[in-house]
Amino acid sequence: MKYVALTWLNDGTIKSVRSALRLVAPELSDSDISLLPWIAQSNPLWHGGNAVLDNELVAKFAWAQPAAERVWHEARILRVLGRNPALRTPRAVVASSDPALLVTEWVAGGPLTYEQVASSDR
Repeated sequence: MKYVALTWLNDGTIKSVRSALRLVAPELSDSDISLLPWIAQSNPLWHGGNAVLDNELVAKFAWAQPAAERVWHEARILRVLGRNPALRTPRAVVASSDPALLVTEWVAGGPLTYEQVASSDR
């Protein structure tokens, strides 16, 4: 497996999200950014957040290593699941490990079911 540099934002502010977007997706850096509510946590495992960009995209980001690992893992999983047209998963618009950032389309729908997974091809 190839080593991937993993970094994270300085904090969970709009300013940090915008700076990350400037690095990995400059075309999205001027988006209207609305942070979703976050409950302050002392454990770095939970130092991650979500934002809505222009009411069309969802950004997931982190400002600590454990949360950055989760964001990067989700980005990789979504790319694999996205190869199966039978699954209604959000398309990854941006997936970055440096800094850990995942931007997906906003997709209406529900949770992935066991039946959908069972019917998919390896």
